[in-house]
Amino acid sequence: MRTLIQVAALATLAACGPGGPRALDPPTLPDGVTAEVHEVFYPVSGRTVDAIGASMIANEPNWESEHAWGLARWRVSWRWRSTEHGSTCKLTAVRVLVHVHITLPEWQDPERATTEVRQRWNVFLDALRVHEYGHRDHAHLAGVEVHRALLALRTPDCVDIPVEAERRAREAVLRHHRLDEEYERSTQRGWSQGATWPPGSGP
Repeated sequence: MRTLIQVAALATLAACGPGGPRALDPPTLPDGVTAEVHEVFYPVSGRTVDAIGASMIANEPNWESEHAWGLARWRVSWRWRSTEHGSTCKLTAVRVLVHVHITLPEWQDPERATTEVRQRWNVFLDALRVHEYGHRDHAHLAGVEVHRALLALRTPDCVDIPVEAERRAREAVLRHHRLDEEYERSTQRGWSQGATWPPGSGP
């Protein structure tokens, strides 16, 4: 018997605005796992540090009614076919797709500011992007774990396998969602990585 199933799970994390730097290169993904990363931007304007900060507060993404310079949302979806082999059912054609949506500020008029303010902005934006892409890494690793868990699944027949497959996949996503939450706490929502405006200010 062959059954096709597709489901998904979602997580959302934000960064306010120095721990060790994180690379922006994504983790290596195995065959059967693909990822899509999309960046979107909200407008920021101003000539001074204070004006830029006020503009970000006015236009920043909404996250649980809290202050957030950046936002990372990710979703893992999966699909598979079940195949019976004698007294065992397993999953084949397992495909996992990781969707990542990152929101960052985009300064609209840097030419109006001094060189010092532009340099401070570049430091801040680089740190913010590093922080948000840390969430991307957790999303990719969640996808890898879902893929591995589904491939390893065996049941006595194919009647029970959809429920067990969804349980294992969702548990994998939940583990990485919790890692994301711990990442937020350990970095103070990006502050310890320099993702705060102005650079060097407190969380």
